[in-house]
Amino acid sequence: MSSFIRAACALLVIALANFISWSPNDVLVEHKPPLENTIRRKWFERKLEEVQPKIVLLGNSIMDEGVDEKAFSKLTATQTIKIWDGGSASAWWYLALKNVIVEANHKPQIVLLFFRDHF
Repeated sequence: MSSFIRAACALLVIALANFISWSPNDVLVEHKPPLENTIRRKWFERKLEEVQPKIVLLGNSIMDEGVDEKAFSKLTATQTIKIWDGGSASAWWYLALKNVIVEANHKPQIVLLFFRDHF
């Protein structure tokens, strides 16, 4: 038997063993979405309802340190809030936008995303 046929048979056996042992109820990757039901999420939701901003600034700790929310509100003459999490990145921002901002009763007119493309 050639080495190619032996390798193909071995791969077939491995694939079949994996297929037979896999159950559709198995969780391949278990992950906890950011802002699932945390105190921080409730704080963001409460702040959106209390302030009812027209602009939401979304980002990480760089945005928190680099953007003054009150000065921004004053310069734009528009109610503004910041939603941020230190060390967060695109997945967190997407989920914050999808699960908190879009789901809120009060919808802001503008969401500005602050990020750095390199360090």
